[in-house]
Amino acid sequence: MSDALKFEDACRILEASFSPLRCSCKKDDAGKVTIRIFDVSDITRYSAANIEAKRLSSIRGVAQMALELRQALSAKELSQRHTKQKA
Repeated sequence: MSDALKFEDACRILEASFSPLRCSCKKDDAGKVTIRIFDVSDITRYSAANIEAKRLSSIRGVAQMALELRQALSAKELSQRHTKQKA
């Protein structure tokens, strides 16, 4: 039995990890993944593209990706707040 996650299962785990925000995970024909984090108004908070699908083939890979996305989202939101304060 293989320890590898099916792509659909990896996406469900990843998508559930951003609640109350929403997250979508899509793979193109070339095997590249785009992950979009958005709010209930469908406004994109963060998007990452061209991710190798094999990065989501294990629980560890999914957890690492969730951490990276959370860090990027946090940095983006912090930068936006800082920009607004300067204005």
